[in-house]
Amino acid sequence: MLSELQRRFSDQALSIIGSLASLLCPSSSKFFIFEDIRPLLSTYGEVCNINESLLTAEMTVALNLVTKQLGDKLPQSDLQTVLKLLVPSVAFSNLKCVQIALTLPVTSASCERSAMNLIKTYLRNRTEDVRLSDLATLFVHKEHARALDRDKIIDTFANRMDRRIQFS
Repeated sequence: MLSELQRRFSDQALSIIGSLASLLCPSSSKFFIFEDIRPLLSTYGEVCNINESLLTAEMTVALNLVTKQLGDKLPQSDLQTVLKLLVPSVAFSNLKCVQIALTLPVTSASCERSAMNLIKTYLRNRTEDVRLSDLATLFVHKEHARALDRDKIIDTFANRMDRRIQFS
């Protein structure tokens, strides 16, 4: 599994994914620990005007606030509960890195893109959305599709009423 992850993800992407636990998982022991989100900040911090020194202070205060409010319930809390405590406050302006973490694109997009290239070939580039969606579903669930009895499907289709358009 590790070799598959290394093949699919670059070192930078893996380090960013690793830093997400510090922002998105209240049950993690690394929750709101500044040092653990450095890979995320190195990629997105400057673009989003995040001041690292202020963020360090804000994360410390936010963690203290959340711990005080939730107490022993923090490890069982979800991110939405934690964010409800922090959103009304103007004091956490640099915590927009949580929003960045929530909006990062899915990392399997390259796999989905390569599957789409297999499905939507030059000959099929005028395929309508419904048919393309059906083809994509068959491709994604190919192990189930291979288990279907093709002869039974062909017989069912052949026994239907006349499907030809009759011109008068």
